[in-house]
Amino acid sequence: MMKLPGGMRHKYEEFLEEETLHVLDGTVLDLDVVYEDLDKHILQMQYDVVAFGYDPYNAKSFVERWSKENGPFGIEKVIQGARTESVPLGELKKLAGQRLLLFHEKLMQFAMGNAIILEDTNGNRKLLKKRYEQKIDNVSALMNAFIAYKNHKESFE
Repeated sequence: MMKLPGGMRHKYEEFLEEETLHVLDGTVLDLDVVYEDLDKHILQMQYDVVAFGYDPYNAKSFVERWSKENGPFGIEKVIQGARTESVPLGELKKLAGQRLLLFHEKLMQFAMGNAIILEDTNGNRKLLKKRYEQKIDNVSALMNAFIAYKNHKESFE
């Protein structure tokens, strides 16, 4: 965080204060620590997680642990790219246009504001992830969650 420019660091400090951003110790991401942090958050917020979507890049140990502790039902692998992103991004765009996507957390509002969708000549969409300093990981996670929701709608009724 100390390497961020002043304005961006201030924004990140705002997210830390809001408790939507968790900065973990160390320079190497330990997925067991991430898992424990998420598990604690799920319990604290009293969420009932019935499905989740994930990008398989570097997620193997996390997903294996989740499956072992919670069962394999509802786990959806979401390969990143226009083939899988196009339809859900179009649907999320419609929901946003109808003001049906509401985010009370500043971190999510920030990420949504940074999200740029690339559309090719065939109308296929995918998230643009080139802007390193303006993170959109939450938007990608939202898309993955939306895909898992759509594939397991009956579990949410």
